[in-house]
Amino acid sequence: MLLGVGVAMLATGLVVGLLLAAICVALSAILAVTLRPIRALVPAVAYLGGEFQVFAIREVILRQRPPTANYPAPRAVEGVHETSCSFPSGHSVAVTAVLFAPLGTVASTYKTWWPWLVALVGSLFVADTRLVLGVHWFSGVTFGLLLGITWGVTVTAAAQHLEWADVAAVLRSPPRPHLGGQRAARRASCAAQQDGRGARQGHGSHPAS
Repeated sequence: MLLGVGVAMLATGLVVGLLLAAICVALSAILAVTLRPIRALVPAVAYLGGEFQVFAIREVILRQRPPTANYPAPRAVEGVHETSCSFPSGHSVAVTAVLFAPLGTVASTYKTWWPWLVALVGSLFVADTRLVLGVHWFSGVTFGLLLGITWGVTVTAAAQHLEWADVAAVLRSPPRPHLGGQRAARRASCAAQQDGRGARQGHGSHPAS
């Protein structure tokens, strides 16, 4: 039991903060070299998007953590102090999204299945550590796992169809003409039509020689 708790604490500590960011950077570099450059954004988009969704949901669902999430509560693990809202599990969402998005991109590109399996096993392991530490309810971990998978697969699917040209086209969308300019153009067009009609009428009414 103590060994399982120790492994859970170690895994939890390794996947947060700077280390998870470093993993995203490393995966981005690998994808930039091995696949299309646009796919280098996949890990960062997966991580940032997942964290934003966790933040948004926790602003609405203010579920308290289990009593075991804050030592020295009964049955709490020594050294564990989690007091923020618990639904969904941020670790489950972030790690699952970061695993599924880049590994899913590799799987989709090379038409193989094993990266999906690696992503699933890694995600289940991290989700289980949150339960072992007693810092989340089962429902929060399960929902976080499903949300992370959904977001990771969504990023994977988008990466299959987007190119830098698509991003550049959105950023370089032509500015809408100024309203005053549109009105001036309409006036000029109307004036030109009127002049043309006047010229035709004048030509038609000229007496024949």
